[in-house]
Amino acid sequence: MDCAPAWEGREENMVNAPKLLEYFMREGLKQLYQDHLLCDATTVAEGKRFPCHRLLVAAVSPYFKGIFTSSFKESQDGEVVLQDMASSIVQTILNYLYMGEISLTKESAQGLFVAASRLQVLPLLEICTTEYNRFLVENVSIENCLVYYALAYAHNNEALLGVAMNLITTNFGHLSKEEDDFLHLDLSTLVSIISLDGLMVTSELVIYQAVKHWMRFQTTERSLLIGELMKHIRFLLLSQDEVREVQSDWERCLDVQMWQKKLDSKYGPFDSRALRQGMYNECIVCVGLSRWVSKWMENEEFHVCYFDPRKENWEKLPALNSLYSPACVAVGDKLYVSGGTLRDKSHSDALHKYDFLKGQWIHLPPMSVPRTSHGFLACNQKLYALGGCCRFQNYLGSAECFDLMEKTWTPISRLPFALSCSASAVLKDKLYLIGGERKNNLFPEMYKGVLIYDVNSGTWTQVPLTVECCFAGAVPMNNGICHWWLFQGKNETASC
Repeated sequence: MDCAPAWEGREENMVNAPKLLEYFMREGLKQLYQDHLLCDATTVAEGKRFPCHRLLVAAVSPYFKGIFTSSFKESQDGEVVLQDMASSIVQTILNYLYMGEISLTKESAQGLFVAASRLQVLPLLEICTTEYNRFLVENVSIENCLVYYALAYAHNNEALLGVAMNLITTNFGHLSKEEDDFLHLDLSTLVSIISLDGLMVTSELVIYQAVKHWMRFQTTERSLLIGELMKHIRFLLLSQDEVREVQSDWERCLDVQMWQKKLDSKYGPFDSRALRQGMYNECIVCVGLSRWVSKWMENEEFHVCYFDPRKENWEKLPALNSLYSPACVAVGDKLYVSGGTLRDKSHSDALHKYDFLKGQWIHLPPMSVPRTSHGFLACNQKLYALGGCCRFQNYLGSAECFDLMEKTWTPISRLPFALSCSASAVLKDKLYLIGGERKNNLFPEMYKGVLIYDVNSGTWTQVPLTVECCFAGAVPMNNGICHWWLFQGKNETASC
């Protein structure tokens, strides 16, 4: 029996198929809107009136839903006046809601993004955070970065915020002096900027002078805000001459010494000793010198050494108690060292932070167990101590994290098995332990794989490796991880 192809007649059937209910609803609302029929609400912008239907705008906008389901005057008479909103933007939004069509232009991107956020027009806001976001991000420049930062900060647009922030942190001194947009920032946005550790300024006096410039633009209105703003100036970073300069500006209304004491207390809003990024230079730090390497040092003390790229030489930091196999990590201008093996061959649970201002090590709360040859990583303002070994090669499967704000250790999910001597790296909110050594019965064996910890879900996964590696190094690079190890007398490298 002959059979027609399965697709034959399908196109005709689609043409003749009954239209869905949503088609009639969409077309019906469009026609009612165009003919101004059954409209029971009016939006007003710049004196222009736009009839619309409560049911539709309330269905897609929590803002309008709240107005029309409340006891406000607008709910009674159906008229909503949108202050400081262009009539062309309102027209575009209503056309989108009724017609389902909208044009993407650089000129309308910012206004539509602000309006969609303010009116909480959910479907349009979703478009703004994807398609419109591209227009905004591509258009950020030195001339408008403050405006776009304020826009992104107010509406929590992370992509736009990141691009604008990069320009602000690298050009803060110029922007705070030359750009009028700086003087028009609101208090919250200004505080978010002057609180950034990443500002490329060589002195905290630059921050103070920017705040003074902002306050004197509208002295009467802003004089009451001095207390809030002074909380975010790091007076402890000022030299004595700079302190005297600040004091002379505010002889009667600002006690610099009082603010220094307040910010130096543990109740301050941030670490008032934290250097801005422009106040320090990056260097390469070396820790974990073994006994035979350290013979040239006095009394065989463990030292932390750093390589200064500007001078192209190695220098020392003050000694620590650990002799070898501690772990270290840097967070901004802070250097943290944990664990290690002591002179008596016991293991350390200590956590130290180096204070570059005082030139000394500061003791922080210790880990829950001593660790050596462990993974030690920083991610999202937390330090992670992973595995390692303790007491006569007792391999560890425990892991814990230290909150840099709360100054407390808390346990996290255990490793799938005890592991030591791994290479470690951080990439996109995941912690990687590459290779290493674990025990098989009574004897150690090389681990041929990668353990991956997701800091958001708190779970471990495993990925196999084609080679064995131990005492390796690893670094994130080009959206991957490059690691290297010593194998049969020569260096081998691989990436994952």
